[in-house]
Formats: sequence, C-alpha cells, structure tokens
Amino acid sequence: FQPINGALAESGYKIHVSFREQGYLRAIDVLNSQISVFPQVNFKIASSLSGVSQLNAGLCGGSQIGKIWTIYPSNKIEFETVVDWLT
Repeated sequence: FQPINGALAESGYKIHVSFREQGYLRAIDVLNSQISVFPQVNFKIASSLSGVSQLNAGLCGGSQIGKIWTIYPSNKIEFETVVDWLT
C-alpha cells in the first residue's frame, strides 16, 4: 500500500468495506469507474480473489476478517462524501 500523497495522518477516518469473493470483481469495476470522483482519497483493496478468500477466512489475522477495501478520508467532509457515495 502506497498513499497517494506520500503519508497518512496518525489518526483520522477509516472506512472498511466487506464483501464475499463473488462481489470482488464487481467492487473492482465500481472502484475503477468511480475513483475519479475521489482522486485525492487514499485507499487499499485486496489485490486478488485469493487475497479476498484469505482475508475472509482469517488467514491474515482475526482482526482483518472482512477488511477487503479500506478507504482513508482525510477529513470529515471527505468521510461523509465517501459514505454517501457508498450507500
């Protein structure tokens, strides 16, 4: 994971998006088609279907289960905008 602007704040907002393996390709499509709406927002996503399976099975640690896509808004306005977009 490499942040867009070089660094993440030590504290702030974080959004975890969970989905099953069957939703991974759809999530990538949504991300690719909509990421230009939020070009400055840092995020990370499982790099493969196998990665999704490993995360959901707890093979990366119990605290990582379901954390397939993590978004790092830099302020409250970005947070609220991203949440609105996701819902």
